[in-house]
Amino acid sequence: MFTAGSIIMAIATGLGILITGRVIVGLAIGLASSTVPVYLGECAPVEIRGRVLGSFNAFVVFGQILAALLDGAFFYIRDGWRIMLAFGAVFSTLQLIGLIVLPESPRWLYKQGRERDAVKILKKLRGSENVRSDIREIRGALEDQASQLSLAQILRSPGITRALSLGMGIMALQQFAGINTVMYYSATIFKFAGFGSGD
Repeated sequence: MFTAGSIIMAIATGLGILITGRVIVGLAIGLASSTVPVYLGECAPVEIRGRVLGSFNAFVVFGQILAALLDGAFFYIRDGWRIMLAFGAVFSTLQLIGLIVLPESPRWLYKQGRERDAVKILKKLRGSENVRSDIREIRGALEDQASQLSLAQILRSPGITRALSLGMGIMALQQFAGINTVMYYSATIFKFAGFGSGD
């Protein structure tokens, strides 16, 4: 989706096509930002799981900085915006190639009844033959998940409703505050502010 959306944006001949490409990339970002942390959490050992997930967030920010630098590099080139958007396809293609060698999630394999495959993957990930504690952890987590309340029951809890409302409110305020506009249009904002004009 990243690659397709980036290519569509790069070759866009009108606003509608550009927006279509942006929507595709936006959906891809949404899927990646919800599935990658889950995958990393399921594959990482307990003792470094927090660091692995923290690193993921740090690399997301690093990627945004790199994108801003690339945007700045192409700002003064004729049709540089097309090159800039096409770069997304380069990075997503590299990511797609990397996905080929990634193992399945041990937890997903175990949940599908493929315990032997889960053990094999865990041994490869841990570099150890002894993965019994990992299998116990996966089994316990899946048993806990099976005994959990339904979504309707969870939403009826006043504490959960307050926490969910607070989280959604913070996310909405973040969008309304305009930080995404500043991030994505920083080059244009700096240009309008007089930076890089030679004055």
